[in-house]
Amino acid sequence: SRFSYIEHVIDVSGEYGGQFHSYQEIMSASSAPIAEVKLEPEDIAHVAYTSGPTIHPRGVVMSHQALVREAAISGEGFRQTDKDIVVLFALPMHHAFGLVVVMLTAVSRGSTVIVLPGLSISSLLEVIEREKATIFMGVPFVHALIVNAAEAEGIKHDLSSVRLWGTAGAAMPTDISQK
Repeated sequence: SRFSYIEHVIDVSGEYGGQFHSYQEIMSASSAPIAEVKLEPEDIAHVAYTSGPTIHPRGVVMSHQALVREAAISGEGFRQTDKDIVVLFALPMHHAFGLVVVMLTAVSRGSTVIVLPGLSISSLLEVIEREKATIFMGVPFVHALIVNAAEAEGIKHDLSSVRLWGTAGAAMPTDISQK
């Protein structure tokens, strides 16, 4: 098989029956008590690895307080609510942009998050249109791919539901932001 190295798949959705392990069954079979952990706001919550402006990876330590504050600041700045539908596409979850700015902000605001597998711009545009997404976050390169696909292939999707096209990681080229 193509994925012979995979030994176990856990189905969180419950849609695949006996084909995979059921997350709900695994959790209900556990008799382990929930551990009580005392956390301080300054305690380390996450170490994000990034090369930043260099080619040498380094760990950026983020405290619980930093994660919560960043999600709160982002949510306020985006005017994000529980009515928003956010699309997560091609952003790594081990980095602050995908994890904090998109996921934690959405969780803290009660927003819906659609996580798209793969890297198909066509699928991305279809999902934005079908689900009436209101927020899209991506690096400038992905925004450029969207604009270029729309221009080159004549992709006609109604993207008017998107009220916020956010970016980070590099400067957005002026010609892309204007389109």
